[in-house]
Amino acid sequence: MGRHLSARLKRAEESLALGAIGGILVLAALLPFVFLVVNLLRAPAEMSAGLALLGSREPWFVFLRSVASALVVALAAVLIGVPLGLLLGSTDVRGRKAALILHAFPMFLPPFLLALGWFYLFGRSGLWG
Repeated sequence: MGRHLSARLKRAEESLALGAIGGILVLAALLPFVFLVVNLLRAPAEMSAGLALLGSREPWFVFLRSVASALVVALAAVLIGVPLGLLLGSTDVRGRKAALILHAFPMFLPPFLLALGWFYLFGRSGLWG
């Protein structure tokens, strides 16, 4: 009887902890948005200028271009990374361990360095720009 109660209590504690952590993450994600809305409500002139900007085509064009770029990069990463990972993970080719380490190396770098490298490679003044 005591063991059964202990298992139920442990499950309840795990659910509570998971819910608390999820709530903290949601709050951390929404806090900048709430701060922005509060600041816009304090200054109506800035809010009308911001709404006028959103009414023009330029920010939406930049947004759509950014989304398209992100989709192309994600698709390229999946199309290259998944077959390479499956090949290196399921076969026994020479240099497999070194290739796996090289394959996973970008995961250990700060995202800023990777973005900076891609910018210098594919930017307007980059090697392939």
